[in-house]
Amino acid sequence: MSAPGTVTSIRPHPKRPSHYTVTIEGQEELVLHEDVIVAVGLTAGKQLTPDTLDRITHEDQLFRARHAALRLLKVRGRSEWELERSLARKGFSPEVVSATLAKLENLGFVYDASFARDRAQSLLRRHIGRQGLLYRLRESGVSEEVARGVVAEALEDVD
Repeated sequence: MSAPGTVTSIRPHPKRPSHYTVTIEGQEELVLHEDVIVAVGLTAGKQLTPDTLDRITHEDQLFRARHAALRLLKVRGRSEWELERSLARKGFSPEVVSATLAKLENLGFVYDASFARDRAQSLLRRHIGRQGLLYRLRESGVSEEVARGVVAEALEDVD
């Protein structure tokens, strides 16, 4: 973003639900999610400082990373490592990725042991053995310790 200015208007975006077009005097319009607007406290007439502009950019990146991670989790469970890799590939900074994963973990969306249990059960239905389970879980970024515990538990349930 360029030099600070004053927010001249905030209006609903015509095509993106929960998004608003924010007009800043003398600059391009920004399209921001309502969560970003609330987090930064944007209102029409607010004078923006360079720090505020940096905060807008940071909050927008956090929102976008969280949204991308939730889209991935909507398809199937993922390990923390898988999400970290995917977000990094999408160009999010290590700081944003770390903050996003911490938030999702805090909300209960990312928990490697739960992911590993679900993945092991799915693989067992496909008749994958102990070594195959361990390999696939480790390949998904699950720690050796968690993978061994989950596999032992899953195979106990089968017997």
